[in-house]
Amino acid sequence: MCKETSKRIITLDEVKSHNIPNSAWTIVNEQVIDITQFSKRHPGGDIILLSAGRDATVLFHTYHPRGVPKSVLDKLEIGTIKDAQSSYYDWSSSFYSTLCERVVERLKSRNRPHRGNSDVQIKAVMILAAFWFSLFKMYTSEFRAAITWSIIMGVFAHFVGTCIQHDGNHGAFSKIPLINTAAGWTMDMIGVSTSFKVLCTWRSKRNPSTRVPFLFLILLYSILISFFLYY
Repeated sequence: MCKETSKRIITLDEVKSHNIPNSAWTIVNEQVIDITQFSKRHPGGDIILLSAGRDATVLFHTYHPRGVPKSVLDKLEIGTIKDAQSSYYDWSSSFYSTLCERVVERLKSRNRPHRGNSDVQIKAVMILAAFWFSLFKMYTSEFRAAITWSIIMGVFAHFVGTCIQHDGNHGAFSKIPLINTAAGWTMDMIGVSTSFKVLCTWRSKRNPSTRVPFLFLILLYSILISFFLYY
C-alpha cells in the first residue's frame, strides 16, 4: 500500500517573504505555489509576478476565464496555506464559472479574441497621434491657444491612461508580452510614473477617499506645463 505523503504547511508570513522575481511564491485556492521559474514560460508573460508574496486566488480566476487545468497548479505546489484568510468572493458558486463560459462562447461566436484585437490597437494609434499632435500645438501656439491645446492634450492623455496603459498592464493589449509591456510604459509617457501609481494604489487601499480622479490630475499637469513654459 502506498503511503500518502502529508503536504507542507506554510504560513502567510512565509509566503509574503517570497515576493521578488528570484523567489516568488503565491497562493491559489489555498495552494502555495512557486512561480519563480514558471514566470519565465508563463503564457501571459511576467505579469504573473504581480501575485508574488500574496494570495492571488482572485487574480487567478479573473485572469483565466477559460480556466487552468488543476494539474498545472499541482506541479507548482509546494504546500498549503496555514489559517487561510476568508475572502469576499465565493468560488464555490456556479455563477462566475457560468458567466465566464458564456463570455468565452460569445467571443468565439463573433470570432473575437479575448485579448489583442486589432480595433483596440488601431484606437491606440489614433489616441497617441492625437496626444502628440495636441502636445506639439501646445508648445508652438500662443499662450491662450496653448491653454486650449493643453486641455485637449490632457483629455487624450486620459485616454492613453485608461485605454492603452491599462490594457497593456493587464496583458490584454496584445498576445505578445513585450508589446503589452510597451503599452504599459505609456503611463510614464503621459507623466504618471510607476512610482506615482504605486503610491496612489497604496493610499487608496488605506483610505479609498484619498483617491484623486485621474483625468483631473492630467488636466492640472497640462495647464501647469503651459503656465511655466510661457511665464
